[in-house]
Amino acid sequence: MIAPRHRRLRERPYPPIIPTSLIVGDIVPQEAEVPSSIRFNNRGHTLGFILTYLNWLKSELKMAALYFFVAVAMALSLLSFASAAETGTATFYTPPYIPSSCDGFKNEGVMIAAASDTIWNNRAACGNVYKVKCIGATNLGDPHPCIADASVVVKIVDYCPSPGCQGTIDLSQEVFAMIANPLAGKINIAYQRYNVFTSSFIFMVNMI
Repeated sequence: MIAPRHRRLRERPYPPIIPTSLIVGDIVPQEAEVPSSIRFNNRGHTLGFILTYLNWLKSELKMAALYFFVAVAMALSLLSFASAAETGTATFYTPPYIPSSCDGFKNEGVMIAAASDTIWNNRAACGNVYKVKCIGATNLGDPHPCIADASVVVKIVDYCPSPGCQGTIDLSQEVFAMIANPLAGKINIAYQRYNVFTSSFIFMVNMI
């Protein structure tokens, strides 16, 4: 009897490497560089590749979204004032800055101000953001108190009540010193309120 011939088992080849554009539907152009850490290995683990690639793509999209948001916000900031510039006066107050009328014991830093009755509007001023610029002296003590071309952006966190309040906006001591000589005590200012979108953007950037 002739012994049966054993069939030779063929080795099953590993799956071929599949171009990334075929797997992810041309999400990434052919010329785009994909990190080496997420390329196929010799075994062609397709599922692992896709999951890793999606994680990488997610991080890239987050960064792209952030850059887009920053670019749009910077462009809109040119037209982002909620009101026309007005003139008034500014004084300053000294620490401690908490508790405050708007935020209680929440620490908002030093880029802050208190609103007089002119802009307080029964607490509606809380959280409003103003650009403030020194434009001149109010007394003979310092005829030239302004720091040239200096302006500041402040958030209203407190109330400066009458009759003690002597200015339209009562700036923190640190902020006042950024735009004028503190020895002047009081200055003429131009001030303008930002809209809600720009206010949120400014203080988000400051927190980064």
